[in-house]
Order: sequence, then structure tokens, then C-alpha cells
Amino acid sequence: MKTLDPNSPKPPSQQIADAIREAIRGGELKPGDRLPGRAELMTHFGVAAATLNSALATLKQGGILVSRQGSGVFVRTDIDNQHDTEPTVDHLASINARLARIERHLGIDTAAEQ
Repeated sequence: MKTLDPNSPKPPSQQIADAIREAIRGGELKPGDRLPGRAELMTHFGVAAATLNSALATLKQGGILVSRQGSGVFVRTDIDNQHDTEPTVDHLASINARLARIERHLGIDTAAEQ
């Protein structure tokens, strides 16, 4: 599984979610597979629990992962990658955040233009 890119404009939680999605798409993780434990994932990505939890929550909300009490986090068995919109949503959120920073830097008030 990929590691974090410290030069990426994406937040670490988004990079983690993307890395897990890529591992699923690439066959490294298959439907029904158990993800490594949280401690192992935190060490692998070099992040705190809150960052990892945010990434896992994003993937659970997107229907990619499921938690099983006392067993761990698993790739859903009924996953359909063709309908995974999270990368698009994450990408658009990243673009919006960058655009807002640029507009603030340039002193542009887009609310007044609408």
C-alpha cells in the first residue's frame, strides 16, 4: 500500500483513503479482506489515530469498508468500484479549498460577483 506524500496538497486523511482505494482497485485488498490493524496502519502512514479514523470513516460512508465489532475493518464484499464517487467528491473538495485560498490571496470576493 502506498505511503503518504509530504508534498501533496491533499490532507493526510484523504491520501490514506486514496491509498486504500488504490489497494482495492489494484487487487492488493480484495472484497472481504480484513484491513491491517489500526496500530499497523498508523505506523505505515505515520499518522495519529484521529487522521486514520477520518480516512476510514470516509471509506465507510462511501460504502467501501465496513466495521465488524470485535473483528476489525473489512473491504465490503458487495463493493462496486464503478459507483465509488468518493475520489471525485474528495478531488472536488480539494479543488474548492485551493480555489478559496487563491481567491483570498488575490482579494477576490466571489459572493459579490454572484
